[in-house]
Formats: sequence, C-alpha cells, structure tokens
Amino acid sequence: MCRIKFSILHCGNTLMSPSMPFGNGDYLFANGFAVSENRKVWLPASTYLIEHPKGRILIDTGWSRKVSPTAEGMRRQGINRVIPINSLISFEGRVDSRKSVDEQLSAQGIRPSDIDYVILTHLGPDRVSGLESVADARRIMVSDTEFKAANRFGSRLLRYQPSLWNDAHLTTFSFDKTGRGPVGNSFDLFGDGTLQLVHLPGFTRGMTAVVLKNNDKFVLFYSDAGFGKQAWRKMLLPGICADRKLAYRSLMWVRQMSLSPNCVASFANHDPEEVPRTMVI
Repeated sequence: MCRIKFSILHCGNTLMSPSMPFGNGDYLFANGFAVSENRKVWLPASTYLIEHPKGRILIDTGWSRKVSPTAEGMRRQGINRVIPINSLISFEGRVDSRKSVDEQLSAQGIRPSDIDYVILTHLGPDRVSGLESVADARRIMVSDTEFKAANRFGSRLLRYQPSLWNDAHLTTFSFDKTGRGPVGNSFDLFGDGTLQLVHLPGFTRGMTAVVLKNNDKFVLFYSDAGFGKQAWRKMLLPGICADRKLAYRSLMWVRQMSLSPNCVASFANHDPEEVPRTMVI
C-alpha cells in the first residue's frame, strides 16, 4: 500500500485538576474538589486527520468555537446545571483563534462534506463538542457500547452532556470477537486490517482506540486510556475511570503496543508532550 498521511490537530485545550491526567484513580481530587483554579492545568484536546486511500477519516472533534466565541479566553461548556457536580469534572475548555476543527480543516481546503468518517473514541465533551461543525461528514461513528453507556440515566446526569450529540446523525458499530485488544474486541473499518477500531474500556465503558496499519508498521491512537506517554511508562491511570480494573488492563495493552518495534508512534488525546504535526506511515 502507498504511504498514509495523518495529522495531529490541537482543537482547543481542556482545563482540569492536575490529578485528572495521572491521578491513578484519585476520583475526589480529579473532579476538582479542593483544587484551586490556579493549580489546574490546561492540556491539549487533540484530533487526528487521516488521509487513507479508502477515505478521509477524522478521529474526534475537539472543542467547538462556541466554547470561545471571540477566541479570547473561554467560558464553561455549560454541563447540565441541575447537578452542579457536572461542572467539576474537568469539562472546561477554550479554543484559540483558527483552532477549532472546522477552521483547521478549512485552512487545508477541506470541507466537512469531504470527510468520509468521523470516528468518536468516546462521547466526552471535548471529544464531541465540535460535532455540529462537521455534521456534513458522510458518516459519524461511535461504538454501540459507548453510546448505550453514555445514554444511561446516571451517566447523562453525572458525566456526559447528551445535548452535544443528540442532533448528530450517529452511526453505531459493534465490536467483533477478534482476539485483538485488551478485551479481544475490535472492528475492521475497511475489512483489510489497515484501520482497526479496538475496544479500550476503563476510562469509559465503550471507548475506542484506533490502530492505523500499513504493511508491518502501525500507529496507535489510544484516546484517554492514558493522558500521555508518562501514563503507560509509569502505569498511571486517569483520575476518573468507569472501571479501574479494565482501565489498568487497557493501559497495559497500550504500553505493550507502544513498545512494539513495529509501532511508529502512539498518541493520547491530551498528551502535553505532543505538538501539532503531519506524519506518514
């Protein structure tokens, strides 16, 4: 196969407690309790654009321009105010000038209708906030496991913001029992092994990793299984996990994949070490 190009885009930043990225299940402080604003940290909200011979794929959407309407500072995303705790789960963002996903795509001459697939690794706000700006993509996909988990009553109240995806034309897919990934479930998008969607539970119930493969080399996009290379190097879980045991199992798989001699690179959605760039595999 010819070489495949992909780009790392930072579509805004997310403000969170320092215990969130590498808190290893420290739920209380990861939520922001007893953490002053000046101790919180801004981490990038990354998305990825893949130019594949069988289609153009966007992984996640980052924050919407609505988060920073004037591109000067930010405002709270407006999590369900009926339960005030929602505003304490690190769902606060900002988007600098010309950095929303649609603005960055436009700068490359790409219209939302030119996107063949939008793959949502999970339904957290900084993954789906920009959905409306790429609503004309040909297909927007999320795992049925994640969709069901995110739409449970308790989840809708405490962790997710369904208004960000309720108007989107989401297509759900089911993982197959393939033996790939930490729990043996994956979905082959093109049926040729070049783009695998791998079930990566723990941070959320239905989170998806993306494995882009060309010949014997691959790139791993592991979403929020870890918040950066430090996570799998030191086996530090995120501060919030839906299931800590599964989160540890998923992070161990990320570590093994990242250390593989065939791994060109592996990327977390919030890695402070990563910078926007374009690569080929």
